[in-house]
Amino acid sequence: TAPATRRAGVVRRLVGATGRLLRLLLVSLLVSIAIEWIGMHAWWPELGVEHSHRMVLAESAFLDRNISSSWVRSQPAAAISRLIARTKSSLSESQIVTHVIEWSGTVTSHIRFSAAWRGLKSMLGPYARAARNIIELYAIRLTVLGLAAPLFVLLGWVGLVDGLVQRDLRRWGGGRESSYVYHYAKRSNVVFVTLAGFIYLAMPITIHPAIVLVPFAIACAGSIGLTASRFKKYL
Repeated sequence: TAPATRRAGVVRRLVGATGRLLRLLLVSLLVSIAIEWIGMHAWWPELGVEHSHRMVLAESAFLDRNISSSWVRSQPAAAISRLIARTKSSLSESQIVTHVIEWSGTVTSHIRFSAAWRGLKSMLGPYARAARNIIELYAIRLTVLGLAAPLFVLLGWVGLVDGLVQRDLRRWGGGRESSYVYHYAKRSNVVFVTLAGFIYLAMPITIHPAIVLVPFAIACAGSIGLTASRFKKYL
């Protein structure tokens, strides 16, 4: 029963980690949309929906120009646009979506021509278009995060090697251990990776991804090195 219990524990942790990741992605998407909606009134009222549209164009051009031949495929932003268009086409041809549209058309047929309906549609239209642009921008930024994963792995490996060297020096030099520093440094590894993804995905402006991701990758490498260096002296 012990191997079965261990397998169940691994599966449970894997499912839990997947659930936490999906929740993080959903929360960051909702925060991105909320920030864009607030900004349409508070920060860029003269642009409105055009702000999110410009962000999509800028980051698509950046992705295709700077990562035109990536380890995923060539022109990833164009691939995302084609995937979104294909998804829309599939949804429009779906029988379920067709029935829902017909049902909603029947329900709203009596109020379609009323002044209240026209006013509501005019008021909510820009928010729907802005949300659609943010979802497309979110997909592009997720692609950038996937392409940036080797950076975190490489710097994390450097930090691990340096930390193990520092651990051996401490071990043979008779240095003191600090479980307090070890446990907090271990927790900070996940914190830095989570913050990097959350901040980059929810940013309401377009900047070079390296400005956001590189500092967090360096900080993550430092925390991994500190964790390895403070690992218990004797195994």
